[in-house]
Amino acid sequence: MSVRNRKIGLYSIELVNENESRLKGEKLTEYFDGVINYIQTKEYDDKIFEISASNKFYFLDEYFSNETGRSYIFKSAKIGHRPPLIKKDTGEERDNPKLLDEGESEKTHIVIKYKDDEIIAALEERKVGTTIGQITNYLNNFISQMPNDDYYFINLNVIPYSGFLEHLNDFDRITLGIIEVDKQYLGSEYLNLADLGETTRENIDVTFKANPRKSILPESITKMFRKFEDKNKKIKRIRIKGTTPEKTKIQLDTNNLKKVEHIDVNLDDATGLVNENDIFENLSIILQDL
Repeated sequence: MSVRNRKIGLYSIELVNENESRLKGEKLTEYFDGVINYIQTKEYDDKIFEISASNKFYFLDEYFSNETGRSYIFKSAKIGHRPPLIKKDTGEERDNPKLLDEGESEKTHIVIKYKDDEIIAALEERKVGTTIGQITNYLNNFISQMPNDDYYFINLNVIPYSGFLEHLNDFDRITLGIIEVDKQYLGSEYLNLADLGETTRENIDVTFKANPRKSILPESITKMFRKFEDKNKKIKRIRIKGTTPEKTKIQLDTNNLKKVEHIDVNLDDATGLVNENDIFENLSIILQDL
């Protein structure tokens, strides 16, 4: 078998109702498992989601459960495009046999682990696969269809690896930012007016919000992060909140920095497809320490 490097995304999932109450413990496990089981009762036509702007569709295909966690496979494909096939060795072309409503089946693998008040997820991230925003939107849509008295929807938190800034691309809008700074850097005049004294924490939260229907500029967050990285550490922590392109709530927090970035997985030499047992095992290992 050949080996391919796979990028992994780490996420924390909370289930929250309209009163900002979160599910915990067994209730969290039962609710989320119930969502998956509800989806699996659907016929294929009712399970697929279409993204017309990109000629893409996707759906939850398989689900595996054991005592340590849950594993899922999402399938996706792009349609509406069938250029001729070209042979690498000779440059010869031939007609592509697929139909316009057919596309290459792409699998995206995800493993989750339940904790007390959150679900930790490790996702295989590929440009041709299903994104975490699409998965969250998919699950929230089915939650809204369930016959519940109280609906708990997914809030998504990124657990960033060392590349914090690349996760700014996960946001469609950044609506709220909170930076934690040492109070001495707010200026002595301000502190005297506020009369904070010795009873307050050394670090103070400064909150800034976007105007309605606007977004805080990613460039502003980048500048703050550069100061966070500075050895003087005037900024101790950065948190930002907003929404994905699918309108899912999402937040990013420097306190959650992890060093997991990539894994090596075995591929089938004939198809180039990942060995599913291998990638699920690697994803589960990542979750053990989270």
